[in-house]
Amino acid sequence: VAADDFEDGVVPAGWTALRGEWQERDGALEGASDAGGAALAVASALPACSVCRLRAVLESAPPPAGLPSVAGPPRAILAGWVDGPGTAVEAVVDPRGDTVSLVQRLAGTEIHRASLGVPLELGVPVEVEIGFDGEEFWLLVGGRELLTAASAYPQPPAGTAAAGASGGTVRLHELEVREAARLEARLTTEEALEDRELGLEVAADGERIVARTRPVDDDATVGFVFERRDGTWAETARLSPSFPFASYGGPVLLAGDLAVLADDYLSYHAEPGAAFLFDVSATAEPRPRLAVSGSCAAAATAAVTNGAASGVAELWWGTVRGATPIPDGPCAGAVVDLEAAELAAVVPLDGAGAGSVTLEPPPALCGRTLQALDPTRCTVSRPAATRLTEAVTISFAGGQVVLDGDVAVVADRYWGDYDGRSEIFERDAGGPGAWGLTATFTCSGGDEFCAIDDLEGDRLVFSWGEGFHYVDVYEKVDGEWSLVVEIQGLRPRLGGDSLALGELLRIHDRDAGGTDAWGLVAELEALAWRWEALAYDGDLLLVGKPEEGEGGLVWRFERDAGGMDGWGEVEPLLPEAVGPGDGWGDSVALDGGLVAGGAPRDDELAVNGGAVHVVDGDGEAVRVVAAELGVNDLLGTMVAASEGRVLALAQSGAAYLFEPDPATGAWREVVRLSPAGGAPLVAVDLSGLTALGSTATSAYVFELSGVVAEP
Repeated sequence: VAADDFEDGVVPAGWTALRGEWQERDGALEGASDAGGAALAVASALPACSVCRLRAVLESAPPPAGLPSVAGPPRAILAGWVDGPGTAVEAVVDPRGDTVSLVQRLAGTEIHRASLGVPLELGVPVEVEIGFDGEEFWLLVGGRELLTAASAYPQPPAGTAAAGASGGTVRLHELEVREAARLEARLTTEEALEDRELGLEVAADGERIVARTRPVDDDATVGFVFERRDGTWAETARLSPSFPFASYGGPVLLAGDLAVLADDYLSYHAEPGAAFLFDVSATAEPRPRLAVSGSCAAAATAAVTNGAASGVAELWWGTVRGATPIPDGPCAGAVVDLEAAELAAVVPLDGAGAGSVTLEPPPALCGRTLQALDPTRCTVSRPAATRLTEAVTISFAGGQVVLDGDVAVVADRYWGDYDGRSEIFERDAGGPGAWGLTATFTCSGGDEFCAIDDLEGDRLVFSWGEGFHYVDVYEKVDGEWSLVVEIQGLRPRLGGDSLALGELLRIHDRDAGGTDAWGLVAELEALAWRWEALAYDGDLLLVGKPEEGEGGLVWRFERDAGGMDGWGEVEPLLPEAVGPGDGWGDSVALDGGLVAGGAPRDDELAVNGGAVHVVDGDGEAVRVVAAELGVNDLLGTMVAASEGRVLALAQSGAAYLFEPDPATGAWREVVRLSPAGGAPLVAVDLSGLTALGSTATSAYVFELSGVVAEP
C-alpha cells in the first residue's frame, strides 16, 4: 500500500505534525516531545486500510537538550487505523520499562490494552509490526508475535498510519503498509488438550491442511487433517504413526492425497529418524460411523452406516479415537470414528476397559487378521489397565520399567537435563487394590543418567554416571530404602544374593569379601563389548549378541561350569529357526529353566516383522509370532518372562503375551496389550499375572487374570 525509508532528507508529503517538532534527519523521521510530553505525526496522505499490517523500525531516545523535562519514560509509538482525533490502534514500545503494549483507542478513550515484558534497549532501533486480520489485532516485535487481541471496535476499523513519541524522541527509520491476509478460519482440535501445541508444522495443498502437533497423554496423534467443504473448514482425520514419535517434531509435507510426517529426533532403538507416509484420500468424503451396541451380558455386534449404505463392514483391529457414549439403555456402548484402514471397534465395558467385544465381519477377514483368536466370531478380550497417574514420563532411548510382584518401577535416565528419575509404585499404597507412589530416586551432587535398573523383593540396583559408571545397591529396611554398597559398573541385573554387571561382565556376590561386601567373584572380559542384552538368575548368565555370527547368538555362563563358583562358559543358544540377519539375542529373559529371546529382524511373517524364540529347560526351542505383525514391526525388541509366559514388545509400540496352550502345549498368542487410546508402548515387564507397560507419557499396570489360561 505504501512504503518510505525517509532517506531523501525532507519530511514526506502528506505527513502532518499534530504535536511536537518533526524533521527528517540521518535517514529517519524524527519527532521530539513538546512541553506537554507528546509528539504525533500522521501520514494523512496514505490510503486508509482495514485488513492490513504496518511494519516500522522505531527508535526511542531521551528528549533533546534544551527542552524541558517531561513526565514518564521515553516511549515510541506506531499507530494505525487512525480515524479522527483519539481513534487509533497503537504499538507502544517502552525501553526503560522493558514492555510493549497493544492499545485500542476510540474517540480519546482507551477501550483495550494488552502488555508484555520484553527486553529492550534505549536508543537501539527495533522492528515493530501491528496488523489486523478482520477479527484480531496482533503485535510483533523483532518478527516474533507477542500479543494478540480481538477487535473492541463496534465496526471494522479503517484509517491511516501515525508515529509518535512520549517523554522523549522517536526516530522512525522505515514504514511499510501492506494488505494482510483476512482470517478465514481458526483450526482447532475437537477437544482442548493441554500441551497439544497444534501447528508446530503446517502444510497445505488446495483445500486440505495438515498440522503437526505434539503427542499428549495417551493420544499418539501427531497430525491433524483439515478440509474445506462447502466453504467451511473442519477436522477430517488424525494421523497416528505405528511408531512412537518424540515430542520435538519434524517437517510436514502435503501433496494431493499424500501426507508425510517426519521425526528427526527419533532415537528409540538407535534409529536416526523416521518418516511416515499417510494416504489422506479417505478424508475426501464423510467418514463412516461405526455403531456398536448390545446387551450388558452379551458382546456387541458391529455395523457401519454411511448415508444410505449400511451393513456389516470389513473391520480391522486398530485404535479407538473420539468415542462418544450411546445415551440410550443401561449398557456401555459407543459410537466411534473409523480411521482409514483401521478397525476402531473396542467397547469399554467398564471404566478400566475390561471385558470383551464380539465382531462379525466376513470370516475370511477374521481369519486373516486375528489368526490366534476364534475365526468365526473374532472374540477379543482386553485386560483391565490401571494408569499410574504420577509416573514420570519416559523417553524412547532412556526409559525402562521393572515389575516384581506388587512393586513397580518406572524410570528414565534421560529425565530432566539428563539427571534421571525413577519412581516406585506399590499395590495397595493408594488404597485397597490401588497402586500408589511410595518412593522416588533421582541424581544428586551433579550426577547424571540415574535410573533403577532391576528390582527383586526388598533389594534394588540403581546405576548412574557418564564416562565412569556406578551401581548402588539399596535394601528396604523398616519401609525405608537404604544404600548398602556402591560398585563401579553399569547395566546391573540381580539374581538373588548375586549381581551381574555390564561393561566388563562381572559377577559380584553379596557376602564375597565379607558380610554385605558384594565382592567380585568373576570377570568375563572376553565378551565385554558388543552385547545388547543381559539376563541373570544368580546361577546362569545370558548374554545376547545379535550381531554375532549370521543371525545372532546368546552366550551362556554357569556358576559351577568351571568348578565350584568357577563361572565357566557352556554351549551358546542358537535355535534352528534363527535365520541370517534375524538379530537373535537383541533381548533376553529368564524364567526358571525357560529362556526367551527376541529376533526383531526375523522376516518369516513380514520383512523385519520380528519373532520371539522360547527355549525350555531341555533345550527345545519354539518360534512364536503375533498374528498381526507387519513390515518393520520388529517384535522382540524387549522381552520379559514369568510363570511360564512371555511378554514381547514390538518397536511398533504393541506388546503381545504368549503362553503354552493348556491342552496341547503349543505356544499361542493370548492378548495384545495396549492402553486405552492406543498410545504406543516403549517399555514392558511381566510378573505373574500382572504386566507393566509405559508409553512416552504414562505408565500402566495390566491385570491378566481372566485373560490367560489358569488352573
